[in-house]
Amino acid sequence: MMIGQRGERGRPMLLVVDDVSIVRKSIRRVAERQGFSVTEAGSGEEALEYLATGEFACAFIDHVLPGKLGLDVLKEAVTVSPTTDFVLFTGEGDAEVGFEAHQLGADYTTKPVAPDWILGALRRSLTTRRLREENAKLRSDATESPVDRILLGGSQVMGEVRRTVRTYAGMPTQHVMVLGESGTGKELCARALNAESSHRGRFIAVNCGGFPPGLAESQLFGHDAGSYTGATGAHAGFFEAADNGILFLDEIGELPLMVQVKLLRVLESGTFTRLGSTKERTFSGRVVAATNQPLEDMIAQKTFRPELRYRFGFTIQLPALRDHLEDVPLLAMRFLADHCAKTERTVRSISPAAMHCLQAYDWRLNNVRELRNTLAQAVAHTTSDQIEVDVLPARVRQAGGRTPWSSSLPAPRRTHAPPGPSAAPKPAPGGPVLPEELLSMTYAEAKDTARDIFVKWYLMRRLVDARGNVTAAAEAAGVKRPNFHRLMKQHFSASDLDKVKTLGERENPPTDSEIAELVVGKS
Repeated sequence: MMIGQRGERGRPMLLVVDDVSIVRKSIRRVAERQGFSVTEAGSGEEALEYLATGEFACAFIDHVLPGKLGLDVLKEAVTVSPTTDFVLFTGEGDAEVGFEAHQLGADYTTKPVAPDWILGALRRSLTTRRLREENAKLRSDATESPVDRILLGGSQVMGEVRRTVRTYAGMPTQHVMVLGESGTGKELCARALNAESSHRGRFIAVNCGGFPPGLAESQLFGHDAGSYTGATGAHAGFFEAADNGILFLDEIGELPLMVQVKLLRVLESGTFTRLGSTKERTFSGRVVAATNQPLEDMIAQKTFRPELRYRFGFTIQLPALRDHLEDVPLLAMRFLADHCAKTERTVRSISPAAMHCLQAYDWRLNNVRELRNTLAQAVAHTTSDQIEVDVLPARVRQAGGRTPWSSSLPAPRRTHAPPGPSAAPKPAPGGPVLPEELLSMTYAEAKDTARDIFVKWYLMRRLVDARGNVTAAAEAAGVKRPNFHRLMKQHFSASDLDKVKTLGERENPPTDSEIAELVVGKS
């Protein structure tokens, strides 16, 4: 059987590289329970041969191998199999090895590797691969139509939008009104109409609120020389430029009412005249208009002529992103790839915890545009190859009451019990708090989350007590300094370390509640 991404019965493939058979077998048992098909290798050379013949979802590589160190194997492996997620593990913690592994995009841990840690790494690998494959399919599948590549989303509502666009694209004589909140992709919808049309013409996008005062008519329809003060020559307008194509009029309600009258005539008869001219000109293209305001409200406020509404034979209603949150992972990975290409960054993935926050947030401020800008901001702030929770905006991290967890941030203490007859009893003053969000997870997920919360709090407490001295903090924790340093790299951001240093330099030691606030990110 050819070694590949899918093994027996389509199971994802894992490569375990270690010269000790019992270590390979222990990882195999855990991975097979998770649904992986496992291949074992006893040396770096054998591992590279396997990686060259197939596409593994994940590979666990021991650092101390006969002939070639695991880090050297990793340096070749990321080139041989660039879509594989790698984990490097060692018997003794080595901060430099761990740093180099992270620089190559791999996870790093020490032996013995706990079964729960293996499960977490495998789940992260599956999530990353699934999102990567979905994004690659949408970007490269040549059999897809243009509308499939422009209007992304596997949800039912986006499927309906694409079907509607395909239908209307085949009727180029009908003008279209696109409705939707700000940031839902109204211009993309118009571009999809043009791309899907059998006789694609020039696409011109115009924001009707951006015309200089008094010049909207001239900009749209053109003018002849001398038609108004300062008009020294003739000028063709947007309608002439978009003839036989699509003229997209964004925020059409911003057009002055008198210009709307002239627009009525174009939509009705396909003719118009330049400002200051009597010569009739024809427009054989399609007008696609858009607004984020309810048409009925604009008509009632007398900013939009009611008869103009009925000159648009077709209407497309775009959904708000909060109505198809299941599309967030696909959109987020697409935007991540786009921003990395623009900035030449190598951010490969979004952590499951960060992705959960993205899906929990309702994107009410600016819908898909807000999601795209959030990913751009996250790419700019991250220092690793993966988007983590701490580089997301605070509003997304918190995501209201809908965010049940994050990988390293505990839920804040409530000052009031939640409403309802089944509110959990309050803990004793100063005692531990069990985030009720944990109850919405499986046992394995809740255990991983609670452990991450504890580790970050414990490390901060030790560092603050040692006034930022890592060696002293490691000794107090009974952990070797390289291992303590590795845990810091795994759980702390640069801003966390700055805050720990500030607290450690205070004359009065910080209280437990101050440390807790620091863990939550409030300090």
